[in-house]
Amino acid sequence: MYKNDIFNTTMGKVKDIKNLKKAIEFYLVANSNSSLFRDVVMPARTIFISGILPADREIPMFSLPVIINDIKKESLIIVDLRSVLKSKLTLEEARDAKVKDLIKNETDYTFKIIRAVLMGDVLTGDFLRLNTIADDLANSFAVWISSVITSNYGLVLSESVYLKIALLYHYYALMSKNDIDKTNIRKVAANITKHFSNTIDLKFVEETLECLEDDFDKMNPKTAYQLVSNIKTIMSNNGDKSDKLSNISDISLLQLLLNSWFGDNSNETVALSLEHPPTFAAMCYLALNNNSYKLNKLATILDSRLKNKKPFADNLKNILTSTNYK
Repeated sequence: MYKNDIFNTTMGKVKDIKNLKKAIEFYLVANSNSSLFRDVVMPARTIFISGILPADREIPMFSLPVIINDIKKESLIIVDLRSVLKSKLTLEEARDAKVKDLIKNETDYTFKIIRAVLMGDVLTGDFLRLNTIADDLANSFAVWISSVITSNYGLVLSESVYLKIALLYHYYALMSKNDIDKTNIRKVAANITKHFSNTIDLKFVEETLECLEDDFDKMNPKTAYQLVSNIKTIMSNNGDKSDKLSNISDISLLQLLLNSWFGDNSNETVALSLEHPPTFAAMCYLALNNNSYKLNKLATILDSRLKNKKPFADNLKNILTSTNYK
């Protein structure tokens, strides 16, 4: 299972949030959500820092959602919306306003909401929404990254097949509720197989994954480093035992992917997508549903190569609208 707390991912760990957490903990003693969010429905308790409450000014601005325990040791999610809402709103104005009247950046707002919803689901142990999009999310991840790597490294078809198996495995492993071992890897292999139509069968995928089975960390990757390690292992142990990707690293992979996305904190977002499915789901929502993102590289790849894009786009939209987000 992936690390739901973003600050436990490779990208998140580099951020020092001790002072931010202290400020939030102090804030939570006497403050909750503004009445502006009275109709927004989130799966886990979620506090939106809107800039409306006077105490909001005591919290430094932050871009990533923070999972924290309150004084009763209950986990909740803190989301900073100050960058996406109109500023200089009084408490009196907020009391009668709706969120939709105050959004100045709906693109970033919807991104933050979808990510927080899926994080909240996992926090409460409800995997229904994540399971609903799991196949399309894993396939989108594999289609995106295999396209970039294949074109940059000149892979032939057979090499691209092994690469896609490695990418699909990584994302299914991230979203697996239980640790993967020799007793249940067949289920993951079956999920992978269905993305290849009749090109390859279950036996082929199972044999491809055998090279991972003696290493728990390889069977349960959590990081971009482990993703790249598994790609190399699968490529070098199957087929023609290709060494074309022998020099690829997590850093060089990230460099290849950075131009796939744009917007605020785009580099950070791409890095997180390799380890954090809620972040990638929010990216896919914008890529498939937001016209302003139609020309970015991820969107163009998904538009041209994803067969199931309309149902996937609708399922992502349903996640958003289920919250009554505006």
